[in-house]
Amino acid sequence: EIQEDSSIGDQVKVLLKRALATGRPEFGDVARELGMSERTLQRRITDEGKNFRQLLTEARQDVVQRLLMDPAIEINEVAYLVGFEDSNSFYRAFRSWEGTTPSAWRQSRWGHG
Repeated sequence: EIQEDSSIGDQVKVLLKRALATGRPEFGDVARELGMSERTLQRRITDEGKNFRQLLTEARQDVVQRLLMDPAIEINEVAYLVGFEDSNSFYRAFRSWEGTTPSAWRQSRWGHG
């Protein structure tokens, strides 16, 4: 849940992680849920040296890592669950984040993939 004293970036990431489960997170929805205008949210994110796209990527990475820790979830399912249109774009994004493939990452953590 959202901690009142956490940074706006952390608050946004909590909401994005929740939104990833139900579809594509929208900036306006996040602003509304935080009870502020889009302009105010944009300014507060910028004040922390971030942007919405970065926060979305970070939230997605966190969710992907959590899902990959569960060997019962297929990698293609992980891609779908975090909003990738296809597994190829997921593999490319994951490689850019982690420098390895999702299955190799999973194996390095758990010894299965």
